[in-house]
Amino acid sequence: AVLSFDDQRIHDVGQLVVISHSPSPASASTVSLSLLDFQDLRARQTSMVDVIGFTVTQHALSAGGESRFGNGEIVTGNFFRMLGVRPALGRLIDETDDEPTADPAVVISHEVWQQQLKGRSDVIGTPLTLNGQNFEIVGVAPPEFTGLANGGRVPAMTWVSLAAAAAFTHLDLYLNLDQRVTSRDARWLFVRGRLPAGGRID
Repeated sequence: AVLSFDDQRIHDVGQLVVISHSPSPASASTVSLSLLDFQDLRARQTSMVDVIGFTVTQHALSAGGESRFGNGEIVTGNFFRMLGVRPALGRLIDETDDEPTADPAVVISHEVWQQQLKGRSDVIGTPLTLNGQNFEIVGVAPPEFTGLANGGRVPAMTWVSLAAAAAFTHLDLYLNLDQRVTSRDARWLFVRGRLPAGGRID
């Protein structure tokens, strides 16, 4: 399915497609992909420019002396680059943040920056906690970008990398973090692909 979004300044949004798993050839239902399936798809596919993975989480956010509860997205390092989204301040999550040894980094929404952190110009490098875990603010998303969940209509407060997934133990109700990383039955990643210019799905 070709995706549609509200005005989010996503580069060539008409080239984005949903990639999902069907439990059986006869099934009309689709589900998300496991991390292992996503990694295989990204390494082996040849028909798309690139593919990204993300999942939605809910968390408590504390920064600037205030706390709130809301949605966030855990994303692959190529997420923002493939979407063509540029930061309003600082930088966005990238492939270096996927490294297991990377410092926990978070990109905050423009709304969190303006409302909770008062639009301060010195927020880059300052601390923020998600579910009691410490992160460093590395960037601010542009005001028109609210994430991919439900076509951007479920606004995200934050974006963190897959390497930070351990901070969000409630992503599923029955799998621990190791199983989430190693099991093909742990289907927790929503996947989007970008077709080349003029590309089509047959």
